[in-house]
Amino acid sequence: MKILTSLVFATFLSVHIYGATLGVWSDTVSGFEMFPEDKQTAANVSFTNTSLSVSATGSDFLVMSSFITSNAGTDKNRQGRWQIAEDYTGGPYTYSDAGSGGTVSGSAIYERWINGHEINGQNEYGAVNMNGIYHFGTSGTHTFNLFHRTNGGAEINTGNGAMTVIALNVGGTTLRHGSSMQDTTINSGGPAPFFSETTGSSWSAVEKSAGVDLASTVDISEFGGKIFLATSWNCNKSGAGTDPVTGEWQLVVYNNQGQVVERLDTTIKRDVIDENKDHGAAMLYATTSDLAKGEYTIKLEQRVSNGSTNKVETYNASINAIALTLQDGSEAGQYFESFSVSDNNTTTNTTATFQQAVEKEGLSLSSDQGLILAANFTTSGSGAQTARLEMNVLEEGTTTSVFQSEEVLRTVGTSAGNGAAGVVGYSSLSAGDYDISLNFSHSTGDTNDLYITGAKMVGITTESIPEPVVVSFIGGVAFFLVVGQRFRKRFFS
Repeated sequence: MKILTSLVFATFLSVHIYGATLGVWSDTVSGFEMFPEDKQTAANVSFTNTSLSVSATGSDFLVMSSFITSNAGTDKNRQGRWQIAEDYTGGPYTYSDAGSGGTVSGSAIYERWINGHEINGQNEYGAVNMNGIYHFGTSGTHTFNLFHRTNGGAEINTGNGAMTVIALNVGGTTLRHGSSMQDTTINSGGPAPFFSETTGSSWSAVEKSAGVDLASTVDISEFGGKIFLATSWNCNKSGAGTDPVTGEWQLVVYNNQGQVVERLDTTIKRDVIDENKDHGAAMLYATTSDLAKGEYTIKLEQRVSNGSTNKVETYNASINAIALTLQDGSEAGQYFESFSVSDNNTTTNTTATFQQAVEKEGLSLSSDQGLILAANFTTSGSGAQTARLEMNVLEEGTTTSVFQSEEVLRTVGTSAGNGAAGVVGYSSLSAGDYDISLNFSHSTGDTNDLYITGAKMVGITTESIPEPVVVSFIGGVAFFLVVGQRFRKRFFS
């Protein structure tokens, strides 16, 4: 019996299991690109290409992008609009080109209102994230480009852009996933999205269309596991007057019996002042807990959280859900490690020196691989000012930085206290140990207190971890199952 035990243990030591690798492509653009002033009517203004562009190989992709926007002068308010065009090689294009039957295929057209004034001697800055899943009929090289324009009139700037494209085709199969977006059409005069409204202080589901909840479903019936979520949307106010309405959003996971499994641990807020002149953008990133085998549906919920009698409207919302465990193929059961760190409390910074909002300490990578990062937060302050935020990867226990995300600038005013912002990034890392943080400060020259609430940062590694090997010895089975479960839990929370 001692000989048999020894043989089983020797077999375990000689097994080498190869993991699957996520294909990830990324691009960043530091600084600003200006969309020039155009006096034409909105229907005749053309989208122009920014420098933010990614080409990736596969047939199914999750595309995450973040950028900031500002006025290019202080004389006029303006409405910025953005679209991610897929496999488009032409020049500037109009709404008609992007509409049904046009030459351009791409995302919904996102919006953000930009005020034509300065805050403490600086332009006003806003943050936009655009996330979506794209399907192509055949595998190949596909390109995603960010285009921008105004709705006629004054200039805008688009800058500090980041785009991360993840191929869902991995290990000879496709990661289980689900995606759902609110209804919208693009006409010759511009986008015509469906608006999901609420005046309530209780949570209610954002609707995809009238009477139909926006919901994304993922089937992980074979192995269970975590699900990564990337969501983004526009918001507005419906109602007269200039009193702000505070919209608040959260993600909720349901099982296939319609029961709540978990409410993911942070929310995001955005104040909207004027229904015609304050279109905003918001976003949420998250990973679920380690879910049991089954089918799960994720919904985005909204509410008014400041007691206003005005309505908050959600439009262009997209819920993108990716199973992090392979459910199919020869590498089924392998999973991509993830971490999620958050803080629902309010953190204050009174200086222009970065301090941590949240941190993941001691990330251990046993091999060279990539790290996908995404973060969201609500920012506010004791007065009008501009927040600065970035994600940073340090060698563990040192101040040596190996990656910094693009910097997010987000202006908050006195009458609209809550601003939503988010950022995505991708870093290729060597094997080793790292500390990852989301940091914030106010801009130089600002003297008010800056607050960050509901900070959330998510990370996903690109090399999968094998599930335990099953051997046809009773003792060996018990041994491998115990080792496998301990191995699965020891890196991330």
